Amino acid sequence: SVKLHHKQDQTGLMGFVYSLMCIVVCVATFVSVHHVEAQEAHVGLMGEHLVIEAPEGGSIMLDGVDVRVDRMQTQNELNALSNSIVASMSSYAELAIATTSLARVSADLEDEVTELKTRPSEGTDIKTLLPTLCKAFQPVSFELNGHTGDVWTVATSRDTQWLFSGGADNEIIVWNTTFFPPLREATLTEHTDAVRCLVVSHKKDRLVSGSHDKTVRVWDLTTSPPSIDFSFTAHTQNVIALVLTTDDEMLFSGSEDGSIKAWDLTRAVVNPDYTLERHSGPVFALVLSSDDALLISSSADTTIRLWNLGGFEPMAGPVLQDHTHHVYSLAISADDTRLYSASADATIRVWDLTLATPQAIHVLEAHSTYVYSLALSHSNTRLYSGSVDGTARAWDLTTTTTPKHLGALFFPDHRIRALAVSSDDAYLFSGAFTGNVGAWSLVCH
Repeated sequence: SVKLHHKQDQTGLMGFVYSLMCIVVCVATFVSVHHVEAQEAHVGLMGEHLVIEAPEGGSIMLDGVDVRVDRMQTQNELNALSNSIVASMSSYAELAIATTSLARVSADLEDEVTELKTRPSEGTDIKTLLPTLCKAFQPVSFELNGHTGDVWTVATSRDTQWLFSGGADNEIIVWNTTFFPPLREATLTEHTDAVRCLVVSHKKDRLVSGSHDKTVRVWDLTTSPPSIDFSFTAHTQNVIALVLTTDDEMLFSGSEDGSIKAWDLTRAVVNPDYTLERHSGPVFALVLSSDDALLISSSADTTIRLWNLGGFEPMAGPVLQDHTHHVYSLAISADDTRLYSASADATIRVWDLTLATPQAIHVLEAHSTYVYSLALSHSNTRLYSGSVDGTARAWDLTTTTTPKHLGALFFPDHRIRALAVSSDDAYLFSGAFTGNVGAWSLVCH
């Protein structure tokens, strides 16, 4: 990556664009002359910073005049070029630039200059440039270090401010997502075994965690750092799935003991209201319809079960059995018409919930092995799937036919266990078996 700090200039938006184009052409020409292998450049947003980077290979880091060049054969020449850029460039805003070859970016910027001339030259938020500058580019991405074991779960707050990650190190890390990359704010260490699942309340004031220590813990997010409100235990094995009703009053937990328990969080003493027992294996995932009348669960027994919660007492509904292996994750559309399921059979299935007995209407195949996690954008236009094949894949849900595969996001050896999308759909976060948390800016997509 390349990081360059600049002073605010007075030339306005067009000065910024032309300065950036000059750098693009300069670096591209230099790389060509010195026979450095050209690669497709990428553009995205990092907080308030515009970022241009190559997907792999060498990179330049500019930090004042302290220059470090990684994996490049022409280090001395690039150092000199970097120092020259630092000395001469003025910018519209603080930038972070990373590149090996920027010829493609130069061409795209040149094509868009006419459009940019019609925009205000002063006081323009750099974010307004992104629809123009980000066409056809990949998002900016970071790997966050903090956990010392597998990251089993990630969850985002509904105000876009916080990311929570839980792992095999028994810890929950709180990340501040008002920055990108996110900053580590706190570590919660009260669990005595791996933290397997997390859910944030709709009112944004509580975090609920489930663990291999068989407990469910409820955290108060109004304190700094978050503190435990209360905890409870009823499952006989690891707690691995959680979901809250929209009013945050009822919690459902799924366990490796094969049961689902319902908890009334409004009571002074929390005990299970009832237990649902139909699965013959661990319950990996739970989702609720928007009116909380339908609970859906998936299991290692390869089935998906529907539970009617709208009557006097819960009633078991249809059983969906198209998957041939563990069903690890579920997601439900905002209008309750579609269910998405991810499995160890390497497929994602799309189910029509408008039918009396839901049917799989699409099978999505792009991953090469277990698909562990699904995350829906809050606009319901994108589905993201994460796999131990190391990729997070994006699917377009706006098509009237089979969802279109848009492409893959990945880090080397980042075997994905969990995914979460920020409430403004700007960022995708992942938890990996390699102990890292992945963060992608989705602004360009």
